[in-house]
Amino acid sequence: MDELAEAVGVSRRTLFNYVPSKIDAVLGADIPAEPEPFTTFRLGGPTGDLVADIRLAGANVLRLHETDAQEIARFRRLLRNEPRLAKAVYERLERIVDILTDAIIEREAKAIDVFAARVIASITLCLFHIAMDEFMADSSIHVADHFLRAFDNAATLFN
Repeated sequence: MDELAEAVGVSRRTLFNYVPSKIDAVLGADIPAEPEPFTTFRLGGPTGDLVADIRLAGANVLRLHETDAQEIARFRRLLRNEPRLAKAVYERLERIVDILTDAIIEREAKAIDVFAARVIASITLCLFHIAMDEFMADSSIHVADHFLRAFDNAATLFN
């Protein structure tokens, strides 16, 4: 925390005015505001087809962020070595699954049950993980395109 405070040019005490904990200093803000592609998905767009829209929303959310393969690899090494950090990330990922589950149920006007929505949300999160793996292996292709490839492969298998 001392190194982080020094890097941003504040005292350690002042740093904690901006971040509530060490975990938050490493991970950043808890769950960010809903990005536009996700809002469009929640409202039933862009195509009206649940599977096609999850595919597009996932890729478009990934396109919002500059992704660095070495940064992802470094972060994953950190998770393996820091159990408290790994637990915090797991809890955040579970909240993301819950948020996506709720969005699917809301979007589908309750025509889908909670279990099915949770399965879809969890699989989508797994596809993000696979896309990150692929991106670390080949960062010449945008992580969103790796996600689309993983999604398309999963859709083919499930069909």
